[in-house]
Amino acid sequence: LRRLEFALLSRYTLDGSANDSVGTNHGTTPNGYTSALDENGTTNGSFELNGLNQYINTSAVASSAINDISMSAWVFRTSLATTEFVMYNGTGGADGYGVQLSASGSADILCGGAATANTFKVPINTWVHIAAIRKAGVWQMYMNGVSQVTGGCAPIVPTGTFIIGDKAPAAGFYLKGKVSDVRFYRGALDAFAVRQLATSVTSGLVARYDMVDTPSAGTPSI
Repeated sequence: LRRLEFALLSRYTLDGSANDSVGTNHGTTPNGYTSALDENGTTNGSFELNGLNQYINTSAVASSAINDISMSAWVFRTSLATTEFVMYNGTGGADGYGVQLSASGSADILCGGAATANTFKVPINTWVHIAAIRKAGVWQMYMNGVSQVTGGCAPIVPTGTFIIGDKAPAAGFYLKGKVSDVRFYRGALDAFAVRQLATSVTSGLVARYDMVDTPSAGTPSI
C-alpha cells in the first residue's frame, strides 16, 4: 500500500496580507491588525493582534476532515489574562477543532465544546511554534518541534470558517500577541516535518544541516 502523503491546503504567511498563499480561502481582518517583526526578525512579517477585537476570518473551513490533518503556527503570546485561540477550523463550541491557549498558559485542542487536558505550558513574550496533528483518531501536539502530548478530544465535522486569533467570528477569545505562518495540511505530518517547520531561519542564512538520523541527513534542509 502506498503511504498517504501530506499536502499543504492553506498557508497564511501574514506578511502584510491575510491571503491564503496556497489555496483560495483568503482571510479578512474585520478590525485591522498591526504589522510586526516575525520569528525570523523580518520587518512586517507577522500580524500583531490586540486581544480586544482583532482576528482573521476566511470564507470556508480549511478542510471538513476530522482525521489525518495537521495545523501549525508561530505564536508570540503577550498575556495570560484570558483563554485565547491561535486558530480554529469550524465553529467553536459546536463543531470542528482548534488550538487554544488557556489563562494558565497551557496549550490545548478544543473540539466543539470539549478540550483536551494538556499539561505543557507555552511561554509568553517569545516566539513559539505550535503544531497539532491528528492521525488514526489521536491528537499529537508539538511545541518548537518537540512532542508534548497525545490523546484528546474527538471532533465533529467542521462547519463555518477557518479563523485565526479566535474560535469563531467575534466570539471574544481573541489572541493578544503576534502570529505568523499559519498552515493547514491534509495528512498527518511526521516528527521530522514538524521539526523543519519549527526552525526559524535567520536572515541571510543560505543552508542548514540538521544532522539527524533521517534519509535527508547530510543535505541542506533549507
